[in-house]
Amino acid sequence: MSHTCHAPGCTRAVPESKFACRGHWFMLPPDLRAAVYRVYVPGQEKRKDPTPAYMVVQTFARICLASTEHRDDTAFALTRGDLARYLALLPLEQEARVPPALLTGARQIVAAALEVADVQA
Repeated sequence: MSHTCHAPGCTRAVPESKFACRGHWFMLPPDLRAAVYRVYVPGQEKRKDPTPAYMVVQTFARICLASTEHRDDTAFALTRGDLARYLALLPLEQEARVPPALLTGARQIVAAALEVADVQA
């Protein structure tokens, strides 16, 4: 089985167990790629039950890819919607699986996105 690369706008097919196509995978910094592996639970793609920690990390990675490719509207929407929701759902016992710097960065960009949304409203 395969699915589409998780990079916003990419239509390349990749194996279910892979996050992104080769090109987008190597656009991510090595520590973020390592974080994706760290929170991935084998078989989650077949069971359709990714952990909240995985959802935080993969959404952060998608935001990074969208920003790298200048898809700022997509990055902003992902930050304000998905990332905020997944951070809120992240249980304390799973926080230890997410690199602290990534968790802090994710919380900071959500706060900034929510601030911008308030100003725009």
